[in-house]
Amino acid sequence: MNIKREKKSTKTSTENKYRLKLIKSLLPGDVILHPVYRTDGLLLVKRYKLLTSELIEKIKKNTDLDLPVIISKSNDDFANFLVKRQYESSDFINKLKKVANNHKENIVDSITINSFVDDRVIIKKDKINKPNKKDNYFIRFLSQYPLWATLEDKLESFILKERAKNIKKELLKLMREEKLYYTLLDEIKEYKDILFIHSINTTCISLIIGLVLELNDNDLINLATATMIADIGFTKISKKDFNKYLNEGEENNNLFIKNLEILKEISKQYPKLREKSIIYGNLDRYEFFNGNGRPNGKKGNGISLFGRIISISRAYDEMVGGYSNDGFNFIEAIHNLWENKNKRFDPNIINIFMYRTSYFQLGKNILIPRKGSGEIIGFSNYLEYPYLPIVKLDNDEIIDLYKDIYLFNKS
Repeated sequence: MNIKREKKSTKTSTENKYRLKLIKSLLPGDVILHPVYRTDGLLLVKRYKLLTSELIEKIKKNTDLDLPVIISKSNDDFANFLVKRQYESSDFINKLKKVANNHKENIVDSITINSFVDDRVIIKKDKINKPNKKDNYFIRFLSQYPLWATLEDKLESFILKERAKNIKKELLKLMREEKLYYTLLDEIKEYKDILFIHSINTTCISLIIGLVLELNDNDLINLATATMIADIGFTKISKKDFNKYLNEGEENNNLFIKNLEILKEISKQYPKLREKSIIYGNLDRYEFFNGNGRPNGKKGNGISLFGRIISISRAYDEMVGGYSNDGFNFIEAIHNLWENKNKRFDPNIINIFMYRTSYFQLGKNILIPRKGSGEIIGFSNYLEYPYLPIVKLDNDEIIDLYKDIYLFNKS
């Protein structure tokens, strides 16, 4: 009996505290053990996140339901997973590779095992190097982030590609050496994950637009800074009030103004934030191109360039898993942006966003709401509706979204 009990105890002590699961089978209380990326390639959920019903619904809306994920089924199992360092076991790493390969087929940006593995792990044959001890969390985070890693791939000319690489190096240097970046990003991350993810997503989108607009290097750094810390003011209000703001959105003008006021106060501590372009970029980000925005009702080119850029990058990410609890998938969000050019958004910058995001290109895989995934095989009217391709679904059904535009109407 004693021997049997001992064997049973040994088996329990070495039992894996993780398991494979399909996205459609996720349950509240599961802890996801790797990042989840949306079909547009942007981050949706960070590694080691406890899942709620609300978060599961966002994941299901923005990914393929039949994709595998690796989870711990409780906080206790997750704690044991960490204590036993199972994140570096060969079995876990092999499962991560399979999951990464499945997810790779589902998004528009390339991802690798680097994007999924815990950065404490060394996998020599995959050339994943141990993080530099001098690098803080945010530098390591960006180095593993697919959109950041492939930023230059969105650009066509050799010069722009090289500029993108140099700007990334400069930003990482600033994040390593300047207290401003670590301090404020850490406050955002500790306050609410959704704000941190939103900051990184919108910064990458804004940089792509800024590079195509041929902004100089200093302006690109300022644009990235303005976008990255745009929500710092919200960290100074109660989470109850912030959740109310999420539910009420643009109707809650008081918290919007309060965020700007707090941002103005914080800028007094950091000379970098007192740059005119950074101040107006955040002040103008809710102004509308047609003059119906806030807080000052600015119109057209009277809105600062940074404000017009940040307005688009933020609005897109807010619609797709950023703020809204009733989120869009990425195709519905692009439809919304396109329909609001000349109204809320600068039409020229919308065009840049549309043609540089590379979501709608021949040969690309795409996930159609309520229909499934397929490959883009053509367009009926690319000039006027570049977001409505002809798609051959995995079941060989062909859909012309220009004719079946109802599929893009938000349900």
